Amino acid sequence: AHVALEGFAGHRFAPLLHHFQLSNWILYARAYAREDRGGDDAVRALDEALRASSDSLAWIEARWLGEAP
Repeated sequence: AHVALEGFAGHRFAPLLHHFQLSNWILYARAYAREDRGGDDAVRALDEALRASSDSLAWIEARWLGEAP
């Protein structure tokens, strides 16, 4: 796991990769999100993109780890 994480040492999200379980955060946010709350347009756009994706984790990986075409 260390070798895999070292490959992303210079990425802006590298500190999050080993410390946080991002998939659990996403699932929690989706489960407890409320439609009536205000929010940031960027957050709404991200949420829409993740919900539209057939594989949310692959979408995150491709864009946050720099593998997007």
